[in-house]
Amino acid sequence: MENVFYALNVGDIEQVCIVITAESATEEVFFKAHPKSSEPKSAREERFATQSWKACSASGNPAYAIACENADIFPETIPAELPADLGVRHEIDLVPERIIV
Repeated sequence: MENVFYALNVGDIEQVCIVITAESATEEVFFKAHPKSSEPKSAREERFATQSWKACSASGNPAYAIACENADIFPETIPAELPADLGVRHEIDLVPERIIV
């Protein structure tokens, strides 16, 4: 198993796929295997509605007050496309002083 981790770290292995039965698949596995673009628009709109201000308030979510303070950053409608790439890249040092390529 250490050889597999090493090969992943150095880039010898680019992708790992696991074949499972549909019965054993969780919802998380399904959404990772099916990108958002393959989901019907009506399903995205329904999910967006469940995450609305009204739904958040009704659920008693403790983050609602903080979200209200920053309401100007949340979109009112579903964006039709991703925003333009501004070239900003972020890095997190998982191991200090180590550069990940």
